[in-house]
Amino acid sequence: LFRSMVEDYHYTLRRQIDCLQQASAFQVLARDAEEFGMLSVPVVHQSLCTSRLLTIESLPGITLDEILHSSRQEKSTIRTRGDREDLARRLCTAWLRQVFVGRFFPVEPTAANTMILPNGQVAFTAGGFESLQPQTKANLCDYLVATATDDPDRAYSCLFRELIKGAQADDQDDLRKRFRQIVPLRDGAWTTPGDGDSLGEYICAHWKFASEYGHLRPQLSLFYRALFVLTDVTRRLAPNRDTLLEGLQDMR
Repeated sequence: LFRSMVEDYHYTLRRQIDCLQQASAFQVLARDAEEFGMLSVPVVHQSLCTSRLLTIESLPGITLDEILHSSRQEKSTIRTRGDREDLARRLCTAWLRQVFVGRFFPVEPTAANTMILPNGQVAFTAGGFESLQPQTKANLCDYLVATATDDPDRAYSCLFRELIKGAQADDQDDLRKRFRQIVPLRDGAWTTPGDGDSLGEYICAHWKFASEYGHLRPQLSLFYRALFVLTDVTRRLAPNRDTLLEGLQDMR
């Protein structure tokens, strides 16, 4: 786990300090947005960008941070419980769509880095972006679907396929059995209240279990970090709904 954390840190640092790489990611995201009406992307002013400077359009929206803070509520039209639940679901759908269908996905979809435009579009404005290989996308999508549909054997196979270094073949039957017995309320790592039965809590418990037997590729570590950030944000918007599960259903 420690080795995976160090690799993740170095990989992320190298990518985020290169502003030209981020500018390129925004331009690719803009092409994705042409096919996906839920997403908006700020225009990149390429002539004003360098490896140390990123110059992008200032979008006419408000951040999730402003929506979540009641003192700034007057700026937002998202005020009711239903508004927040709908927004949380749309955020999950937009992020999952970028992971599995788009070319890049945001790796830090925090409340400060995510904006909602007046027309309801979602914009990820900062924090860096990453992409996954097609086979990894397929494995992760199958893993999420298997977890959501209570198929622990398939979830185990898809998840452990992505470990760089995993358990020995002789251990697989025992690990699979232990994987089936994971209970998020007991084995998870959420610090916020929950019933222990949401998709995000299962994914967190699975990640902890898998991390004991191997380490993930840097891109995959970023996927998990982003997913946990997103889940935390959407739980604050809609604490009584499993919006990650709903977003997965919408994305499919």
